[in-house]
Amino acid sequence: MRIFTAVQILNVTSGILCSNMYDIQSYMFGESLFTHQLPVAQKICKAKLITIYPEFVLLRKRVAEVPKDNFLENIKPLLNDFIVRHGNNFAVPTLADEETNIDLDSLLK
Repeated sequence: MRIFTAVQILNVTSGILCSNMYDIQSYMFGESLFTHQLPVAQKICKAKLITIYPEFVLLRKRVAEVPKDNFLENIKPLLNDFIVRHGNNFAVPTLADEETNIDLDSLLK
């Protein structure tokens, strides 16, 4: 397992911020992903991360309600509150740890 931050997990579970997605998704799949693989990988990783950390469901809903003007500034209070309540470090397994054999390229066809 590897530790990722709340923001990195939120990126994958919400798809809103879209930074740091290569790192966490590539880690979970155990290989470097290509850009065209990210949308499918994100769906798979999102489902796994929400199963492990359901607290991100409510955070995702709250972030979606934030006005888009000055979005990054406006979500800081939500993120800070979340981190105070739940912490900032989350252990993330690889999908290989789950003995999941997923061929992203076959899912893209």
